[in-house]
Amino acid sequence: MGLTPLVSHEETEQQSIEASKEEHVAFADYLRLAVHPMVLTMGAAYFCVKFLRYALDSWLPAFLALQGLDTARASWYSQGFDIAGMGGTIVAGFLLDKWFRGNWAALCLVMGFGTILGYLSVMYLGTSPLTIALCYCLVGFMLYGPDMLLSSAGAVEIAGARNGVAIAGIVNGLGSIGPIVQEEVIGLLIRGDADRGIANTNLLTLGTSVLMTLLLIPLLFRLNRARRDSANGQSPG
Repeated sequence: MGLTPLVSHEETEQQSIEASKEEHVAFADYLRLAVHPMVLTMGAAYFCVKFLRYALDSWLPAFLALQGLDTARASWYSQGFDIAGMGGTIVAGFLLDKWFRGNWAALCLVMGFGTILGYLSVMYLGTSPLTIALCYCLVGFMLYGPDMLLSSAGAVEIAGARNGVAIAGIVNGLGSIGPIVQEEVIGLLIRGDADRGIANTNLLTLGTSVLMTLLLIPLLFRLNRARRDSANGQSPG
């Protein structure tokens, strides 16, 4: 009696990497998952996601204030990033189901390119505090999709539902380093000349968004190969 288990003993779902299907993941199995190249690549991509997201959560109000906004308006304008991000997660979920047929890596890659476009718009179209805030809304809309998918659908698909929590923990653990690093790095960049610091920060975040997108490319190829192997009855590598 009771609720139906989320993971059945007859689990036959697709896995992109070889992983234990035991009810409890042993520590040795956890370590093998932690050093798998695909998991490390996901963790590195998630590091970039968290670096970018927390950089804006931490610094965007201050950057807008440096553009001439009072503190209250800067705080209001900066909320657009997170509000647009929530919309992005909803749209990402719809697109994942309807258009991308569950291919989370392909959707993340598309949204990665959208994130790059958002940062370019900040640099070249952000001529006023309002347009800067609107451009960061585009960044938030595109960035929150990979934020959601890398630690949820991606974690489950690459190693199965039994290992999904373990993978999510590893990916989130690696990603959580990003917020720590961005505080120190951006803090150093904006010391002294604020305008130059903002310009250098924009270049840094643009570069980080490019790195994030590049890391998603091998994930997409590996996922597609695993799907083909699964369709042909071959075991994951």
